[in-house]
Amino acid sequence: MGIDFSGLLTPKPGLRGEPQNTRLSAVLNVKSKWLEREEESEPARRIHYFRLIHNPWASNPLSHEFFKGYPQYGKISEDQIGMSLGWIDEEIEKPFDY
Repeated sequence: MGIDFSGLLTPKPGLRGEPQNTRLSAVLNVKSKWLEREEESEPARRIHYFRLIHNPWASNPLSHEFFKGYPQYGKISEDQIGMSLGWIDEEIEKPFDY
């Protein structure tokens, strides 16, 4: 999954590097997966996974701790030169419907 540089979550080049959307705290990306049936008479079921993409320029950012244990993309560090973005808990893929 890549980052869209059109300005939804990133500074838009046409705005001289200013973030376009500071009211959006995060984007939730949901993926569904159908489970195999053990018997034909069993109803079809599916499970859902999600990844959270934080907006590092949000006026009211969400805490990484609130979604701990789920894949999240957001600000890892920041210094005078710039900010580093990356995945937190990317390897974890636990469904949220159990």
